[in-house]
Amino acid sequence: MPPKSQSLNPVFTAWLEEMRDELNSESNYWKIYNRAARSMRSHPRHLEHPRECVEVKYVGPKIQKRLVERHEAQAGEIASSSHATAEPTGATRKAHGSADKSPLPMTSPGFGPEVEPLATEFLRPKKAESSQRTPKASRSIKQTPARPRISEAILAPAATSDLEPESDDQSKSPPGITKTLEFAPFEPLVFQAGSYSIQLVLDEREVKSTRNRDYMLEQLKKRGVNAIKRSLEVGDMCWVAQLNDDVSQECVLDYIVERKRMDDLKGSILDGRFHEQKFRLKHTGISHLYYLVEDYDTERIARHWGDHINTALSSTQVIDRFFLKETTSIEDTLDYLSNLHKTILKIHADKHLYIIPPHLVKRYNFLALKKHLSRQDSEKTFHTTYASYQELNRKNGFYTLQDCTARMLQCIRGLSEEKIAALLESYPTPRSLYEAFLDAEKHRSAQPNQELGQVGLGKGKGVRNAKVAPTEPELMLSGLGGKGRRKIGPALSKHIYEIFMALEYEA
Repeated sequence: MPPKSQSLNPVFTAWLEEMRDELNSESNYWKIYNRAARSMRSHPRHLEHPRECVEVKYVGPKIQKRLVERHEAQAGEIASSSHATAEPTGATRKAHGSADKSPLPMTSPGFGPEVEPLATEFLRPKKAESSQRTPKASRSIKQTPARPRISEAILAPAATSDLEPESDDQSKSPPGITKTLEFAPFEPLVFQAGSYSIQLVLDEREVKSTRNRDYMLEQLKKRGVNAIKRSLEVGDMCWVAQLNDDVSQECVLDYIVERKRMDDLKGSILDGRFHEQKFRLKHTGISHLYYLVEDYDTERIARHWGDHINTALSSTQVIDRFFLKETTSIEDTLDYLSNLHKTILKIHADKHLYIIPPHLVKRYNFLALKKHLSRQDSEKTFHTTYASYQELNRKNGFYTLQDCTARMLQCIRGLSEEKIAALLESYPTPRSLYEAFLDAEKHRSAQPNQELGQVGLGKGKGVRNAKVAPTEPELMLSGLGGKGRRKIGPALSKHIYEIFMALEYEA
Protein backbone atom coordinates (compact mmCIF):
# COMPACT_ATOMS: atom_id res chain seq x y z
CA MET A 1 0.00 0.00 0.00
CA PRO A 2 1.45 3.40 -0.91
CA PRO A 3 2.03 5.93 1.86
CA LYS A 4 -0.88 8.16 2.81
CA SER A 5 0.92 11.22 1.46
CA GLN A 6 0.51 9.79 -2.05
CA SER A 7 -3.26 9.29 -1.78
CA LEU A 8 -5.22 10.97 -4.56
CA ASN A 9 -8.62 9.80 -3.34
CA PRO A 10 -9.74 13.39 -2.52
CA VAL A 11 -8.90 14.50 -6.07
CA PHE A 12 -10.85 11.64 -7.64
CA THR A 13 -13.75 12.33 -5.25
CA ALA A 14 -13.85 15.97 -6.36
CA TRP A 15 -13.86 14.93 -10.03
CA LEU A 16 -16.72 12.49 -9.48
CA GLU A 17 -18.71 15.18 -7.68
CA GLU A 18 -18.17 17.56 -10.61
CA MET A 19 -19.39 14.89 -13.05
CA ARG A 20 -22.39 14.26 -10.80
CA ASP A 21 -23.31 17.95 -10.57
CA GLU A 22 -23.46 18.19 -14.37
CA LEU A 23 -26.35 15.72 -14.41
CA ASN A 24 -30.02 16.06 -13.61
CA SER A 25 -30.40 15.44 -9.87
CA GLU A 26 -33.51 13.33 -10.53
CA SER A 27 -31.88 11.01 -13.03
CA ASN A 28 -30.46 7.57 -12.36
CA TYR A 29 -27.06 8.69 -13.66
CA TRP A 30 -26.89 11.31 -10.91
CA LYS A 31 -27.47 8.59 -8.32
CA ILE A 32 -24.80 6.38 -9.91
CA TYR A 33 -22.16 9.13 -9.79
CA ASN A 34 -23.25 10.13 -6.30
CA ARG A 35 -22.77 6.56 -5.06
CA ALA A 36 -19.38 6.41 -6.78
CA ALA A 37 -18.26 9.68 -5.16
CA ARG A 38 -19.36 8.55 -1.70
CA SER A 39 -17.66 5.19 -2.16
CA MET A 40 -14.45 6.88 -3.35
CA ARG A 41 -14.48 9.16 -0.32
CA SER A 42 -14.64 6.22 2.09
CA HIS A 43 -12.40 3.83 0.12
CA PRO A 44 -9.78 2.41 2.54
CA ARG A 45 -6.96 1.96 0.04
CA HIS A 46 -5.02 5.02 -1.10
CA LEU A 47 -5.02 5.25 -4.89
CA GLU A 48 -2.24 6.70 -7.01
CA HIS A 49 -3.72 6.56 -10.52
CA PRO A 50 -7.24 6.63 -12.04
CA ARG A 51 -6.73 3.13 -13.47
CA GLU A 52 -6.82 1.81 -9.90
CA CYS A 53 -10.28 3.32 -9.35
CA VAL A 54 -11.96 0.27 -10.88
CA GLU A 55 -11.50 -1.50 -7.55
CA VAL A 56 -13.72 1.10 -5.84
CA LYS A 57 -17.32 0.04 -5.32
CA TYR A 58 -19.78 1.61 -7.81
CA VAL A 59 -16.93 2.75 -10.09
CA GLY A 60 -17.37 0.82 -13.32
CA PRO A 61 -15.35 0.79 -16.55
CA LYS A 62 -17.14 3.85 -18.00
CA ILE A 63 -16.56 6.00 -14.93
CA GLN A 64 -12.98 4.77 -14.72
CA LYS A 65 -12.45 5.72 -18.37
CA ARG A 66 -13.73 9.25 -17.71
CA LEU A 67 -11.37 9.61 -14.75
CA VAL A 68 -8.40 8.43 -16.83
CA GLU A 69 -9.30 10.89 -19.62
CA ARG A 70 -9.62 13.71 -17.09
CA HIS A 71 -6.25 12.80 -15.59
CA GLU A 72 -4.49 12.67 -18.97
CA ALA A 73 -6.05 15.94 -20.13
CA GLN A 74 -5.11 17.77 -16.94
CA ALA A 75 -1.60 16.35 -16.89
CA GLY A 76 -1.18 17.54 -20.49
CA GLU A 77 -2.36 21.04 -19.59
CA ILE A 78 0.04 21.29 -16.65
CA ALA A 79 2.90 19.91 -18.74
CA SER A 80 2.36 22.46 -21.50
CA SER A 81 1.94 25.40 -19.11
CA SER A 82 5.02 24.51 -17.06
CA HIS A 83 7.27 23.68 -20.04
CA ALA A 84 8.95 27.07 -19.91
CA THR A 85 9.44 27.04 -16.14
CA ALA A 86 10.65 23.46 -15.58
CA GLU A 87 14.35 22.71 -15.05
CA PRO A 88 16.06 20.98 -18.02
CA THR A 89 17.07 18.03 -15.86
CA GLY A 90 13.55 17.48 -14.60
CA ALA A 91 14.92 16.69 -11.15
CA THR A 92 13.59 19.65 -9.20
CA ARG A 93 11.00 22.38 -9.42
CA LYS A 94 11.73 26.00 -8.62
CA ALA A 95 9.22 28.57 -7.49
CA HIS A 96 9.40 31.79 -9.44
CA GLY A 97 7.28 34.58 -10.82
CA SER A 98 7.64 36.33 -14.13
CA ALA A 99 11.07 37.69 -13.18
CA ASP A 100 12.08 35.83 -10.03
CA LYS A 101 14.52 33.09 -10.97
CA SER A 102 15.68 32.13 -7.47
CA PRO A 103 14.27 29.16 -5.58
CA LEU A 104 11.87 29.65 -2.70
CA PRO A 105 11.78 27.35 0.33
CA MET A 106 9.38 24.50 -0.34
CA THR A 107 9.91 22.55 2.85
CA SER A 108 9.48 23.13 6.53
CA PRO A 109 12.82 24.01 8.15
CA GLY A 110 14.67 21.27 9.93
CA PHE A 111 12.96 18.37 8.17
CA GLY A 112 15.59 17.71 5.51
CA PRO A 113 14.78 17.09 1.83
CA GLU A 114 11.24 16.33 0.68
CA VAL A 115 9.87 14.81 -2.47
CA GLU A 116 9.33 17.62 -5.01
CA PRO A 117 8.03 16.27 -8.34
CA LEU A 118 7.70 18.45 -11.39
CA ALA A 119 4.31 19.95 -12.11
CA THR A 120 4.19 17.66 -15.13
CA GLU A 121 4.53 14.68 -12.79
CA PHE A 122 1.57 15.51 -10.58
CA LEU A 123 -0.95 12.72 -10.14
CA ARG A 124 1.74 10.19 -11.04
CA PRO A 125 3.11 7.65 -8.56
CA LYS A 126 6.68 8.17 -9.74
CA LYS A 127 8.84 10.25 -7.37
CA ALA A 128 11.79 12.49 -8.09
CA GLU A 129 14.47 13.11 -5.51
CA SER A 130 14.77 16.67 -4.31
CA SER A 131 18.03 18.51 -4.82
CA GLN A 132 16.97 21.51 -2.78
CA ARG A 133 17.24 21.81 1.00
CA THR A 134 15.94 24.66 3.07
CA PRO A 135 18.15 26.20 5.75
CA LYS A 136 17.83 24.39 9.04
CA ALA A 137 16.07 26.24 11.83
CA SER A 138 17.69 27.00 15.15
CA ARG A 139 15.38 24.56 16.90
CA SER A 140 14.26 21.07 16.04
CA ILE A 141 10.54 20.47 15.65
CA LYS A 142 9.13 16.99 15.61
CA GLN A 143 6.83 16.41 12.67
CA THR A 144 3.76 14.58 13.91
CA PRO A 145 1.00 15.06 11.37
CA ALA A 146 -2.42 13.93 12.51
CA ARG A 147 -3.65 13.27 8.99
CA PRO A 148 -2.26 12.65 5.49
CA ARG A 149 -0.41 15.66 4.09
CA ILE A 150 -1.75 16.38 0.64
CA SER A 151 0.97 18.93 -0.07
CA GLU A 152 3.53 16.13 -0.20
CA ALA A 153 1.49 14.27 -2.80
CA ILE A 154 0.53 17.02 -5.24
CA LEU A 155 2.70 20.11 -5.57
CA ALA A 156 1.20 23.00 -7.46
CA PRO A 157 3.29 25.63 -9.26
CA ALA A 158 4.30 28.47 -6.97
CA ALA A 159 3.69 31.24 -9.49
CA THR A 160 -0.06 31.04 -9.22
CA SER A 161 -2.24 33.92 -10.29
CA ASP A 162 -4.20 35.22 -13.22
CA LEU A 163 -0.88 36.43 -14.68
CA GLU A 164 0.31 32.99 -15.72
CA PRO A 165 0.23 32.10 -19.41
CA GLU A 166 -2.94 30.14 -20.05
CA SER A 167 -4.36 28.24 -22.93
CA ASP A 168 -7.32 29.68 -24.80
CA ASP A 169 -9.79 27.37 -23.14
CA GLN A 170 -8.48 28.04 -19.64
CA SER A 171 -8.44 31.83 -19.64
CA LYS A 172 -9.86 33.27 -16.45
CA SER A 173 -10.79 36.69 -17.80
CA PRO A 174 -13.20 37.36 -20.63
CA PRO A 175 -11.18 37.81 -23.83
CA GLY A 176 -13.81 40.08 -25.27
CA ILE A 177 -12.96 42.62 -22.59
CA THR A 178 -9.20 42.28 -22.32
CA LYS A 179 -8.71 42.50 -26.06
CA THR A 180 -10.52 45.84 -26.26
CA LEU A 181 -8.42 47.44 -23.49
CA GLU A 182 -5.47 49.50 -24.66
CA PHE A 183 -2.81 50.85 -22.34
CA ALA A 184 -0.74 53.93 -23.02
CA PRO A 185 3.00 53.70 -22.33
CA PHE A 186 4.08 55.03 -18.94
CA GLU A 187 7.25 55.53 -16.95
CA PRO A 188 7.27 53.27 -13.88
CA LEU A 189 8.57 54.36 -10.51
CA VAL A 190 11.87 52.64 -9.78
CA PHE A 191 13.45 51.57 -6.50
CA GLN A 192 17.13 51.05 -7.27
CA ALA A 193 18.79 47.89 -5.97
CA GLY A 194 20.24 48.50 -2.51
CA SER A 195 18.18 51.65 -1.94
CA TYR A 196 15.37 49.92 -0.07
CA SER A 197 14.76 47.58 2.85
CA ILE A 198 12.22 44.74 3.01
CA GLN A 199 9.76 44.15 5.83
CA LEU A 200 7.38 41.29 6.52
CA VAL A 201 3.94 42.77 7.17
CA LEU A 202 1.80 40.74 9.58
CA ASP A 203 -1.93 41.34 9.66
CA GLU A 204 -3.15 42.70 13.00
CA ARG A 205 -5.64 39.84 13.29
CA GLU A 206 -2.89 37.21 13.16
CA VAL A 207 -2.48 36.24 16.81
CA LYS A 208 -1.58 33.17 18.85
CA SER A 209 -4.53 33.74 21.19
CA THR A 210 -6.73 36.60 22.35
CA ARG A 211 -4.53 36.96 25.43
CA ASN A 212 -1.25 36.91 23.51
CA ARG A 213 -1.76 39.07 20.44
CA ASP A 214 1.89 40.01 19.81
CA TYR A 215 3.43 36.55 20.13
CA MET A 216 3.95 36.00 16.40
CA LEU A 217 5.48 39.45 15.88
CA GLU A 218 7.85 39.04 18.83
CA GLN A 219 8.93 35.55 17.78
CA LEU A 220 9.58 36.64 14.20
CA LYS A 221 11.80 39.46 15.46
CA LYS A 222 13.69 36.98 17.66
CA ARG A 223 14.36 34.97 14.50
CA GLY A 224 15.92 38.05 12.90
CA VAL A 225 12.94 38.99 10.72
CA ASN A 226 12.24 42.68 10.16
CA ALA A 227 8.50 42.42 10.84
CA ILE A 228 5.74 44.93 11.53
CA LYS A 229 1.99 44.75 12.14
CA ARG A 230 -0.61 46.44 9.97
CA SER A 231 -4.21 45.92 8.98
CA LEU A 232 -4.18 44.12 5.63
CA GLU A 233 -7.20 44.18 3.32
CA VAL A 234 -6.41 40.72 1.96
CA GLY A 235 -4.00 38.00 3.05
CA ASP A 236 -2.33 37.46 6.41
CA MET A 237 1.30 38.18 5.50
CA CYS A 238 2.93 40.13 2.70
CA TRP A 239 6.29 41.75 2.08
CA VAL A 240 6.82 45.50 1.64
CA ALA A 241 9.88 47.33 0.30
CA GLN A 242 10.59 50.80 1.77
CA LEU A 243 13.01 53.37 0.41
CA ASN A 244 15.81 54.02 2.89
CA ASP A 245 15.73 57.78 2.19
CA ASP A 246 11.94 58.09 2.37
CA VAL A 247 10.06 55.43 4.34
CA SER A 248 6.74 56.82 3.09
CA GLN A 249 7.63 55.43 -0.35
CA GLU A 250 6.85 51.72 -0.25
CA CYS A 251 5.63 48.97 -2.55
CA VAL A 252 4.22 45.47 -2.08
CA LEU A 253 6.38 42.59 -3.34
CA ASP A 254 5.05 39.66 -5.34
CA TYR A 255 4.39 37.33 -2.39
CA ILE A 256 1.40 36.80 -0.14
CA VAL A 257 0.55 34.21 2.51
CA GLU A 258 -2.88 33.16 3.76
CA ARG A 259 -2.58 31.35 7.10
CA LYS A 260 -5.32 29.05 8.35
CA ARG A 261 -5.37 27.21 11.63
CA MET A 262 -7.18 23.90 11.21
CA ASP A 263 -10.24 24.94 13.21
CA ASP A 264 -10.53 28.18 11.26
CA LEU A 265 -10.13 26.31 7.97
CA LYS A 266 -12.99 23.99 8.89
CA GLY A 267 -15.20 26.94 9.80
CA SER A 268 -14.41 28.83 6.59
CA ILE A 269 -15.27 25.76 4.47
CA LEU A 270 -18.62 25.35 6.21
CA ASP A 271 -19.70 29.00 6.03
CA GLY A 272 -18.42 29.72 2.51
CA ARG A 273 -15.58 32.12 3.39
CA PHE A 274 -13.09 29.61 2.00
CA HIS A 275 -14.08 30.21 -1.64
CA GLU A 276 -14.54 33.96 -1.27
CA GLN A 277 -11.09 34.40 0.28
CA LYS A 278 -9.42 32.43 -2.50
CA PHE A 279 -11.34 34.50 -5.06
CA ARG A 280 -10.01 37.73 -3.53
CA LEU A 281 -6.46 36.38 -3.29
CA LYS A 282 -6.40 35.50 -6.98
CA HIS A 283 -7.57 39.02 -7.85
CA THR A 284 -4.68 40.73 -6.05
CA GLY A 285 -2.49 40.30 -9.13
CA ILE A 286 0.23 38.73 -6.99
CA SER A 287 1.93 35.71 -8.53
CA HIS A 288 3.24 33.81 -5.50
CA LEU A 289 0.20 32.73 -3.50
CA TYR A 290 0.90 30.62 -0.42
CA TYR A 291 -1.86 28.82 1.49
CA LEU A 292 -0.46 27.82 4.87
CA VAL A 293 -2.44 25.36 7.02
CA GLU A 294 -1.42 24.97 10.66
CA ASP A 295 -2.32 21.88 12.70
CA TYR A 296 -4.62 22.58 15.64
CA ASP A 297 -6.87 19.95 17.22
CA THR A 298 -6.52 18.21 13.88
CA GLU A 299 -7.24 14.67 15.03
CA ARG A 300 -10.69 15.57 16.40
CA ILE A 301 -11.58 17.78 13.43
CA ALA A 302 -10.43 15.15 10.91
CA ARG A 303 -12.76 12.55 12.40
CA HIS A 304 -15.81 14.58 11.40
CA TRP A 305 -14.60 16.82 8.57
CA GLY A 306 -11.53 15.05 7.18
CA ASP A 307 -13.05 14.42 3.74
CA HIS A 308 -14.21 18.02 3.39
CA ILE A 309 -10.79 19.37 4.37
CA ASN A 310 -8.81 17.01 2.14
CA THR A 311 -11.03 17.76 -0.86
CA ALA A 312 -10.80 21.53 -0.25
CA LEU A 313 -7.01 21.48 0.05
CA SER A 314 -6.46 19.28 -3.00
CA SER A 315 -8.75 21.62 -4.96
CA THR A 316 -6.69 24.59 -3.74
CA GLN A 317 -3.57 23.01 -5.23
CA VAL A 318 -4.79 21.32 -8.39
CA ILE A 319 -7.53 23.70 -9.50
CA ASP A 320 -6.65 27.06 -7.91
CA ARG A 321 -2.91 26.38 -8.30
CA PHE A 322 -1.90 27.84 -4.93
CA PHE A 323 1.23 26.58 -3.19
CA LEU A 324 -0.02 24.65 -0.16
CA LYS A 325 2.19 24.42 2.92
CA GLU A 326 1.16 22.45 6.01
CA THR A 327 2.87 23.04 9.36
CA THR A 328 2.68 21.09 12.61
CA SER A 329 2.52 24.03 15.06
CA ILE A 330 2.75 27.79 15.34
CA GLU A 331 6.51 27.42 15.93
CA ASP A 332 6.81 25.48 12.68
CA THR A 333 4.85 28.25 10.94
CA LEU A 334 7.18 30.93 12.32
CA ASP A 335 10.25 28.97 11.22
CA TYR A 336 8.84 28.61 7.72
CA LEU A 337 8.02 32.34 7.48
CA SER A 338 11.51 33.17 8.73
CA ASN A 339 13.15 31.05 6.02
CA LEU A 340 10.82 32.41 3.36
CA HIS A 341 11.70 35.96 4.44
CA LYS A 342 15.44 35.23 4.19
CA THR A 343 15.01 33.77 0.71
CA ILE A 344 13.04 36.83 -0.46
CA LEU A 345 15.86 39.05 0.84
CA LYS A 346 18.38 37.06 -1.22
CA ILE A 347 16.23 37.27 -4.33
CA HIS A 348 15.99 41.06 -4.07
CA ALA A 349 19.56 41.74 -2.94
CA ASP A 350 20.56 43.16 -6.34
CA LYS A 351 17.18 43.72 -7.98
CA HIS A 352 15.50 46.93 -9.12
CA LEU A 353 11.81 47.26 -8.30
CA TYR A 354 9.39 48.67 -10.87
CA ILE A 355 6.17 50.21 -9.54
CA ILE A 356 3.01 51.08 -11.44
CA PRO A 357 2.10 54.75 -10.80
CA PRO A 358 -0.88 54.92 -8.40
CA HIS A 359 -3.08 56.89 -10.80
CA LEU A 360 -2.97 53.97 -13.28
CA VAL A 361 -4.12 51.34 -10.78
CA LYS A 362 -7.85 50.75 -11.34
CA ARG A 363 -9.84 47.74 -10.20
CA TYR A 364 -11.66 47.25 -13.49
CA ASN A 365 -8.50 46.81 -15.57
CA PHE A 366 -5.74 45.98 -13.10
CA LEU A 367 -5.34 42.29 -13.98
CA ALA A 368 -5.45 43.11 -17.68
CA LEU A 369 -2.77 45.77 -17.14
CA LYS A 370 -0.54 43.29 -15.32
CA LYS A 371 -0.91 40.76 -18.13
CA HIS A 372 -0.13 43.45 -20.67
CA LEU A 373 3.04 44.47 -18.81
CA SER A 374 4.10 40.85 -18.43
CA ARG A 375 3.80 40.31 -22.19
CA GLN A 376 5.66 43.55 -22.93
CA ASP A 377 8.63 42.75 -20.68
CA SER A 378 8.70 39.30 -19.11
CA GLU A 379 11.99 40.03 -17.33
CA LYS A 380 10.38 42.62 -15.05
CA THR A 381 7.85 42.23 -12.28
CA PHE A 382 5.64 45.29 -11.80
CA HIS A 383 4.46 46.08 -8.30
CA THR A 384 1.99 48.50 -6.72
CA THR A 385 2.47 50.95 -3.89
CA TYR A 386 1.22 49.78 -0.51
CA ALA A 387 -1.56 52.39 -0.54
CA SER A 388 -2.69 51.24 -4.01
CA TYR A 389 -2.60 47.61 -2.89
CA GLN A 390 -4.84 48.36 0.08
CA GLU A 391 -7.28 50.44 -1.96
CA LEU A 392 -7.33 47.88 -4.75
CA ASN A 393 -8.25 45.01 -2.45
CA ARG A 394 -10.80 46.61 -0.17
CA LYS A 395 -13.50 44.03 0.46
CA ASN A 396 -16.38 46.28 -0.53
CA GLY A 397 -14.63 48.75 -2.76
CA PHE A 398 -13.74 49.07 -6.43
CA TYR A 399 -15.33 45.79 -7.47
CA THR A 400 -16.46 45.85 -11.06
CA LEU A 401 -19.91 44.66 -12.01
CA GLN A 402 -18.29 41.57 -13.48
CA ASP A 403 -16.48 40.85 -10.20
CA CYS A 404 -19.78 41.12 -8.33
CA THR A 405 -21.45 38.86 -10.88
CA ALA A 406 -18.72 36.26 -10.47
CA ARG A 407 -19.05 36.34 -6.69
CA MET A 408 -22.82 36.00 -7.00
CA LEU A 409 -22.51 33.01 -9.36
CA GLN A 410 -20.21 31.29 -6.86
CA CYS A 411 -23.28 30.81 -4.66
CA ILE A 412 -24.80 28.43 -7.24
CA ARG A 413 -23.89 24.85 -6.48
CA GLY A 414 -21.94 23.18 -9.25
CA LEU A 415 -20.56 26.41 -10.74
CA SER A 416 -16.78 26.25 -10.41
CA GLU A 417 -14.53 29.20 -11.20
CA GLU A 418 -13.73 27.72 -14.61
CA LYS A 419 -17.43 27.45 -15.48
CA ILE A 420 -18.05 30.98 -14.17
CA ALA A 421 -15.26 32.31 -16.40
CA ALA A 422 -16.81 30.57 -19.42
CA LEU A 423 -20.24 31.95 -18.55
CA LEU A 424 -18.97 35.52 -18.13
CA GLU A 425 -17.32 35.43 -21.54
CA SER A 426 -20.77 35.29 -23.14
CA TYR A 427 -22.86 36.97 -20.42
CA PRO A 428 -20.72 39.46 -18.46
CA THR A 429 -23.64 40.88 -16.42
CA PRO A 430 -26.74 39.42 -14.73
CA ARG A 431 -28.93 41.51 -17.00
CA SER A 432 -27.35 40.13 -20.17
CA LEU A 433 -27.96 36.57 -18.96
CA TYR A 434 -31.53 37.34 -17.86
CA GLU A 435 -32.37 38.95 -21.21
CA ALA A 436 -30.86 35.98 -23.05
CA PHE A 437 -33.18 33.66 -21.13
CA LEU A 438 -36.13 35.95 -22.00
CA ASP A 439 -35.22 35.86 -25.70
CA ALA A 440 -34.99 32.06 -25.58
CA GLU A 441 -38.45 31.89 -23.99
CA LYS A 442 -39.90 34.21 -26.65
CA HIS A 443 -38.33 32.13 -29.40
CA ARG A 444 -39.79 28.95 -27.91
CA SER A 445 -43.28 30.42 -27.49
CA ALA A 446 -43.23 31.66 -31.10
CA GLN A 447 -42.81 28.12 -32.42
CA PRO A 448 -46.29 26.69 -33.28
CA ASN A 449 -47.49 23.24 -32.22
CA GLN A 450 -44.44 22.58 -30.10
CA GLU A 451 -44.75 19.36 -28.16
CA LEU A 452 -42.95 18.76 -24.95
CA GLY A 453 -41.05 15.50 -24.84
CA GLN A 454 -41.65 13.24 -21.88
CA VAL A 455 -39.62 10.49 -20.34
CA GLY A 456 -40.55 7.70 -17.96
CA LEU A 457 -44.04 7.08 -19.44
CA GLY A 458 -45.80 3.80 -18.80
CA LYS A 459 -48.49 2.01 -16.90
CA GLY A 460 -48.59 -0.36 -14.03
CA LYS A 461 -47.23 -0.56 -10.55
CA GLY A 462 -43.70 0.70 -9.99
CA VAL A 463 -43.58 2.87 -13.13
CA ARG A 464 -42.14 6.32 -12.51
CA ASN A 465 -44.20 9.44 -13.00
CA ALA A 466 -43.86 11.23 -16.33
CA LYS A 467 -41.16 13.89 -16.40
CA VAL A 468 -41.12 16.79 -18.79
CA ALA A 469 -37.91 16.99 -20.81
CA PRO A 470 -35.84 20.18 -20.44
CA THR A 471 -36.98 23.03 -22.65
CA GLU A 472 -34.87 25.07 -25.05
CA PRO A 473 -34.42 28.00 -22.61
CA GLU A 474 -33.39 25.60 -19.85
CA LEU A 475 -30.72 24.09 -22.12
CA MET A 476 -29.51 27.45 -23.43
CA LEU A 477 -26.22 27.27 -21.49
CA SER A 478 -25.66 23.55 -22.11
CA GLY A 479 -22.29 22.97 -23.77
CA LEU A 480 -21.03 26.47 -22.98
CA GLY A 481 -17.33 26.44 -22.19
CA GLY A 482 -16.33 23.67 -24.59
CA LYS A 483 -14.70 20.62 -23.00
CA GLY A 484 -13.17 19.88 -19.64
CA ARG A 485 -13.81 21.72 -16.39
CA ARG A 486 -15.26 24.77 -18.15
CA LYS A 487 -18.15 22.91 -19.77
CA ILE A 488 -21.65 23.57 -18.40
CA GLY A 489 -23.87 20.49 -18.56
CA PRO A 490 -27.64 20.27 -19.19
CA ALA A 491 -28.57 19.83 -15.53
CA LEU A 492 -26.50 22.81 -14.43
CA SER A 493 -27.91 24.91 -17.28
CA LYS A 494 -31.43 24.11 -16.12
CA HIS A 495 -30.52 24.94 -12.53
CA ILE A 496 -29.13 28.36 -13.51
CA TYR A 497 -32.24 29.05 -15.59
CA GLU A 498 -34.52 28.22 -12.66
CA ILE A 499 -32.60 30.54 -10.34
CA PHE A 500 -32.62 33.49 -12.73
CA MET A 501 -36.20 33.12 -13.94
CA ALA A 502 -38.01 32.10 -10.75
CA LEU A 503 -40.65 34.56 -9.53
CA GLU A 504 -40.05 33.54 -5.94
CA TYR A 505 -37.76 31.22 -4.01
CA GLU A 506 -38.53 28.63 -1.39
CA ALA A 507 -37.35 29.51 2.09
